Amino acid sequence: MFDLDVYFSKKMEIVNDIFSLGKIGKAALSIGVFDGVHIGHRKILSSMQGEAKCKGFKVDGCYLCVLTFKNHPRWLGKEELYPKLISPPYYKLEVFEKEYNIDKVIYTKFTHEFRNIEPERFLEILKSQIDDLHIFVGYNFRFGKEAKGNTDFLIRNASKFGYVPHIADEVMYKGIRVSSTVIRSFIAQGDIEIANELLTRRFFLESKVIKGSGRGKAIGFPTANIRSRIQVYPPPGIYGTITEVDGKKYKSVTHVGSSPTFGGNPFDVETHIINFEGDLYNKRIRVYFDRFLGDSRFTHGIDEVREVIKHFVELWEKEDVKL
Repeated sequence: MFDLDVYFSKKMEIVNDIFSLGKIGKAALSIGVFDGVHIGHRKILSSMQGEAKCKGFKVDGCYLCVLTFKNHPRWLGKEELYPKLISPPYYKLEVFEKEYNIDKVIYTKFTHEFRNIEPERFLEILKSQIDDLHIFVGYNFRFGKEAKGNTDFLIRNASKFGYVPHIADEVMYKGIRVSSTVIRSFIAQGDIEIANELLTRRFFLESKVIKGSGRGKAIGFPTANIRSRIQVYPPPGIYGTITEVDGKKYKSVTHVGSSPTFGGNPFDVETHIINFEGDLYNKRIRVYFDRFLGDSRFTHGIDEVREVIKHFVELWEKEDVKL
């Protein structure tokens, strides 16, 4: 249906369920969906090493761990995948390993069985595997059957189960309450630059390149076409982007959505990669969105399309942008 497991870890151990951690002496464990890995998530991840005095198994014998999900919990039992994700599910694994040196990740599907675990039983499962446990969560964290577990529950039951809870405060940025929901809204509204600030990086769409209509090549600007059914999209229009191919980044101009001239699918994402030559069909690429350049309501035929695209390509090519 869609890719969940395209990240291959080099050093970080990935297990598929909460019973597979193995016997651990000491661990700092963060729990959450971590969609987008925004500045609020990063505050939690950064605090693990300091507050729990846990530097990683190879440094001081304390495991840095994360429990997260392959699917969004709200997708459960729904044919329509909603909410759409900021990032592909596997992207957070990349961040955990490369930026936070996480030792172990429980990367599991959120299932009916998982949802129906009683909060007390959930804590028992963790404590049966980790002797000295520090749990790190956000201020609005909920868990267990009927979401009966929350931060108050964690604090209240800490001595009973024998763990140390660490609850992160709400994060505000320029008066904005930071959350994945808020960032999705910014992206969907076209506020790419503020979304990027909250993410501390550029928002991107990623998939394998699919066969397109060839209309880009026909007007002199060949495109790589991608489509994601699980990620949130910015509104239709033309964007200044950076495209990553095989680890190398190029300036690019991306058209999102259909157009009056050519029609097409509202989920079309067509990217002209500047100064790139090669066959990208069926290759996985990542298109980073930097800013909105202009609308794509072409009404005067192919010649107008060609001139507008040429204008935006020349404009973006001159921009001094960090790749």
